[in-house]
Amino acid sequence: MPVRAVSRLAIGVLLILATRLAAAADTAYRWIDPSTGAMVFSDSPPPEGWPVRDLEQIELPQPRVVPAFRSPPEPEQSPERREPAQGSVSVPYRRVWIEYPPHDQSIRENAGNVTVRIGLQPPQLRPGDAVVLYLDGQPMVRAGRLDIRLENLDRGTHKLQAVVVDPSGNVLVRSEPVTFTLHRYSRLFRTAPAPLPAPQPQRSGPPGK
Repeated sequence: MPVRAVSRLAIGVLLILATRLAAAADTAYRWIDPSTGAMVFSDSPPPEGWPVRDLEQIELPQPRVVPAFRSPPEPEQSPERREPAQGSVSVPYRRVWIEYPPHDQSIRENAGNVTVRIGLQPPQLRPGDAVVLYLDGQPMVRAGRLDIRLENLDRGTHKLQAVVVDPSGNVLVRSEPVTFTLHRYSRLFRTAPAPLPAPQPQRSGPPGK
């Protein structure tokens, strides 16, 4: 084997051995086996009388122990100075729901006007908060009250949903959707009036003849 190749192999083996034996021992041994010409590394010397060549004792450096990094604890803040996280929104309402119209019910209103009653818990809006009423997925009314009148709705099935927002428009609580069907009078189905009786022809001459 070429000397340069042996030297590179020896250096690589020595580095691996030094890494593995650093925690177990401070000394390693290196020698050449005369029968094969191979370089041997060990953490203990060869047995006494063992045929070796170029025996060398290697002092291994102590491994460097790097302590784990620990971030310093954050100082405790007093309740007076403790601020809410940025972007957090308090939720003062437990739930909101639509009381009227009832879910999956039919309403007959020829003018198409429906007053929606909204339930809220707690039952009052905070100053500045508002209810946004959605009809068929579109915002229709924003009001600071819990009774909202919708006028001239089309006949058919509609979906309602109420959302409570704060003055900045942040959603605080949202109701479950409610579906109802509106029936309105239509002239297309108006019953035609009964025809008037035809006039009777008058007879000439004095009566009784």
